[in-house]
Amino acid sequence: MHDQIEFEIDHKPDFSMLRLTLREGQQVFAEPSAMVSMDTEVELRSGLKGGLLKSLGRGLGGESVIINTYTSHREGAEVIFAPGPMGD
Repeated sequence: MHDQIEFEIDHKPDFSMLRLTLREGQQVFAEPSAMVSMDTEVELRSGLKGGLLKSLGRGLGGESVIINTYTSHREGAEVIFAPGPMGD
């Protein structure tokens, strides 16, 4: 099984959204405010990734301390993300 994620960028260039198509059991990580929509077969869990010290380091670097993990429970489940600022 290869770990590449099938993706497509929609609504370019001003209001870009990243559409990911996941295989069953495949995971993707994202900041909490990035998700636009997801299939019901995708499980969302929030937490610290890499332990407390790495999470605090990300926070000091301007990133989110909390990371969302999206796990697909069905072949072909989709998750859509958008960036904070406009543009791709």
